Amino acid sequence: MIKKIVLSFILLLLLAITGCAKTTITNPNNSEYGVDEMVKKFYETGEMIKESVLLVSDGGALASANLGFMPTSKIIIEDPSCTKVYEEGVDYTINGRTITLTENSSMPYLNKEVLYGINMPENKGLSTQPTSALGTSKGYSHVLYTEGTFLYENQVLVSYSFNKNEIDESIIPKKQKEKLPNTISLLENKEPVQIISYGDSIGTGCNSTGGGMLSIYDDTYVPFGRFTQTPTYPELVSEYLSKKYDTDVTVYSAARGGENSTWAYINSDRRCVNPDFGYEPDLIIISLGINDATNGLSLETYESNIRGIIERIRAASEKEVEFILIGPMMTNEDAIQANNNDKYNPIMERISNEVDGVAFANVTGIHKYLLQNKIPSSMLSNNVNHPTDFIIRLYAMAILSALE
Repeated sequence: MIKKIVLSFILLLLLAITGCAKTTITNPNNSEYGVDEMVKKFYETGEMIKESVLLVSDGGALASANLGFMPTSKIIIEDPSCTKVYEEGVDYTINGRTITLTENSSMPYLNKEVLYGINMPENKGLSTQPTSALGTSKGYSHVLYTEGTFLYENQVLVSYSFNKNEIDESIIPKKQKEKLPNTISLLENKEPVQIISYGDSIGTGCNSTGGGMLSIYDDTYVPFGRFTQTPTYPELVSEYLSKKYDTDVTVYSAARGGENSTWAYINSDRRCVNPDFGYEPDLIIISLGINDATNGLSLETYESNIRGIIERIRAASEKEVEFILIGPMMTNEDAIQANNNDKYNPIMERISNEVDGVAFANVTGIHKYLLQNKIPSSMLSNNVNHPTDFIIRLYAMAILSALE
């Protein structure tokens, strides 16, 4: 269930003083799974922590799924609440990157037909969306859609080591702190920093299992809280930076679900710069492109909108506001919402190269790489266009890379 949070001005100021709450999770062997582990950059370390995996049975065969990378160590598979570790040989077998359930496994899985809206379980808050041309060509007319916890309940979390050289260096999020001198100066001098997340539902952090984004706007919302309790990616960034630099880094949401860059451009100055309500950003993280692709917005209009957002916010603010532009995740290729949203990624990168004080966080590249081996439903919470905690953490990693 998605809950709305509407904060009064007084409450917002009180929360701004206290900052973001820490989120710490304990896994079965009692080691801490907190912000440091959540944002540990697997593409730099070769250490995968809690990759989301959905095992699927096709036509009655034993359910199986691929990992994003070829493991070079023993894998650890946990249930979504991180309270149970499954046993190799009893619950599953592993061959290369492929996990296959045993006949008597206690691990969750789904029948493939459910992902296409066929024989879906009742009383789970499930519905469907029409298929894309690709989905239709596969013989399906609908895909599963849910804003509840159904997919989370049926995914598992896998940790393992892999060879980081497997990743093409060109898609790894780049370190770009030289593009954000004002923000870095504030952090290094231990001065307060305010971050605003702006854009569509991905910009609200949807659908992290433990999100608590703050907003004065009654049209923005935060996801449900359950399972591993992972904060939204702006909260992860805020908490990590607060800890690293020992200073007050607050984060607010000005994003709104379902919107594209045209809405974001029109509303950018009054929505992101609002001193009367405590919105005086030093850094704005912009996540846009998925709804633009769904609506078929032209690349020219998209680029004009993104550049216009930067210009309008800077004109409205007394600060030298800096920006991180996110290359968005990929949507489910079988859903009607899929429309090659990766084509907006180069635009974000080009703008960051041409405009001062603008960095680029390349989520698209890593996500597309993972999709070479994993099905979309392994990394989606709604099976269409909202990420699992794993991809939300990837967003945070890419943003933090831009700040290094």
